[in-house]
Amino acid sequence: MTAANTKSCTWTRIVSDSVANQLGIDPERMVWQDWASCKGYPVDGGAHEFFEGYERGDAAFCRTMDSLCNSCPVQKLCGEYAQSQKEEGLWGGIYWTATGRVDKKKNEHKTDEDWKNLAKVYGRRMKPQ
Repeated sequence: MTAANTKSCTWTRIVSDSVANQLGIDPERMVWQDWASCKGYPVDGGAHEFFEGYERGDAAFCRTMDSLCNSCPVQKLCGEYAQSQKEEGLWGGIYWTATGRVDKKKNEHKTDEDWKNLAKVYGRRMKPQ
């Protein structure tokens, strides 16, 4: 994600200004990506090791990455950003296509229970038809 991408997304305050200041974060420059569980992983720029297993369809790797997303405090913001900006890849626990749709093939490892949990997070059905 680039700085330009972060500006086009709606920010929802996750912590108060005083907590942000205590953490050494300027609340005026804070974006949802600052709170992402994957922050610090090499996720920018073309092919990268972080998601190769997901893109190959390695089910065990996919479940590990899904767990990271499912424990993320900004999971919903992340997925909604990907959908609205038509970002391809794993965002918010769902693999998206470049057209802003849920990628059925790359999410085929998910169980019905996984989709129910994602529906609770997003407030709507997410499983592709």
